[in-house]
Amino acid sequence: MLSHFSKTAALAVVLLVPSPAWAQTSTPVAPAAPPPSRAPAPANAAFSDQLVLDTGRTPFSRPTSDMHAEVHGEYQVRYYRKSDLPLTPPPGAPDAASLGQKNAVLHWMRITPRFYFTPKIYLAGQIDYPQGFIAGEETRFVGAASEPLNERGAFRVDPRWLYLDAATDYGHWRVGQQGSHWGMGILANDGNHPSLFGDYRKGAIVERVLLAANPGGKASLLTTAVAADLVFRDNQAELTNRDLAFQGVVMVVYGTDRNQLGLYGVAREQSRGAGSTVPSQPYTDRLSVRIADLHGRFTARVPGAPGYVFGQAEAVVAAGTTRYAQNPGAGPPSQPSSVRAWGGAFTLGTVHEAMREGVRWGDLVLSAEWGYASGDNDPLDGVQRRLTFDPNHKVGLVMFDHALSWMSARSAVNSDFALRGAYAPGLQFLPSNGGVSGAAYFYPTFVVRPRHWLDLKGAMLVAQTTADLLDPYRTATTGRRSNYLGGDPARRDLGVEFDLGAEARVALDYGLTLQLGAQGGVLFPGRAFDDNTGNGLKTQVVAVGRVGLQY
Repeated sequence: MLSHFSKTAALAVVLLVPSPAWAQTSTPVAPAAPPPSRAPAPANAAFSDQLVLDTGRTPFSRPTSDMHAEVHGEYQVRYYRKSDLPLTPPPGAPDAASLGQKNAVLHWMRITPRFYFTPKIYLAGQIDYPQGFIAGEETRFVGAASEPLNERGAFRVDPRWLYLDAATDYGHWRVGQQGSHWGMGILANDGNHPSLFGDYRKGAIVERVLLAANPGGKASLLTTAVAADLVFRDNQAELTNRDLAFQGVVMVVYGTDRNQLGLYGVAREQSRGAGSTVPSQPYTDRLSVRIADLHGRFTARVPGAPGYVFGQAEAVVAAGTTRYAQNPGAGPPSQPSSVRAWGGAFTLGTVHEAMREGVRWGDLVLSAEWGYASGDNDPLDGVQRRLTFDPNHKVGLVMFDHALSWMSARSAVNSDFALRGAYAPGLQFLPSNGGVSGAAYFYPTFVVRPRHWLDLKGAMLVAQTTADLLDPYRTATTGRRSNYLGGDPARRDLGVEFDLGAEARVALDYGLTLQLGAQGGVLFPGRAFDDNTGNGLKTQVVAVGRVGLQY
């Protein structure tokens, strides 16, 4: 049974899709766009993302001819109250049949300094300290998750960025450790982009040398860029865990910041500093993947009305080979598995403008997002088809970020227990960590702002899997294909989720903004969550209290 399990668990893993490597979502040769101002936009201003999503952030000032420094950032506290999710108990721990956590308090202080040498050259940094899990019950047997919340620690540190940005006559350079973000952030997300519901975590960080230029001159709408990366951290690699991932990037963007079309190619070569534990069968985990990603966005005024329509889309195709899906204990190493994955997302919305005493804001925002990530019905056929979105591309509060996230993390831990310490390549990629994985969804949202400082918001999420929802642990140990709770994996309905929230932004002295809010989500699970007796998963609830200070 153990031999059969090893083969199944080693192959039935989440697809290793490399993150596209680019730090900006807008025209590359422009300096990094500052976050939206905490103050309302003035009358007669052009379209601003602040009309759609007001983050309350304080922007960096426009650089002058004088050498100067600025420091901005935030301090955030979150209280989570959630359903104690039923999970498959690991071998030898039959009492651990749930997550074990109903309450959690988290916090983080994000500090983002910037030192200007000249108006065109600056040194930027970012660090999260202190940050961590302050209080609440510890989770049980989900340590494979990127943030398992299984050990309290309020004073952890996460050094994120330190790079030099320089605009020259012949191009724009950015060199150093920096965030990697592209398009809608479904594959590369720097963990610094707020969303309507949920919070950002960690994010993609690379050691990068980048050069961008306008081949037709500074007034040209065409921008090209090349970059070379050593990945410090993303969803597929972590340098501190002996993962070596190198990326080469070529990118072309045409248009303005608000209306543009971009295409890039990424070549990724990755290896892991661990391999077979069987001396007679040595090999090294390797991934070789090529990606093509197309992203576009637009905004346009509504004719004869005070408002805009807006939208953006991103589509990605990945192809290559991987040895992370090999079995080191069942004979000589086989041929690498093929990687063939695809997916994308599309958002369309409208925002109505309100005007009062010279102040303009978006008092009604309606939008909808459609998304698709390819799944894998047969992880043993030598082709890895499953695609997982970056967890920082938030879609709801409960279905992906709670239920499927913890279920996939428990499956990885259970698999590791059953292997009795034997090395299983690719098992570390089984947890979805809250990202959309092998699923298609429809996600309409709304925001009502009776005042520019108050958001009342809601969303609905409907989703189903794009392939059978397989738990490799149960499938291997029971001898039959099963979902995470032992049910029929061919049932693909993930259910319906409803989210509501409110947030107030209060301007204080000294350029500070106080944020007070609450969010909550209710998931009515579909048949994809049925257990081995055909009983459905009980309604899952997540409630979040939010307090923050932007500076």
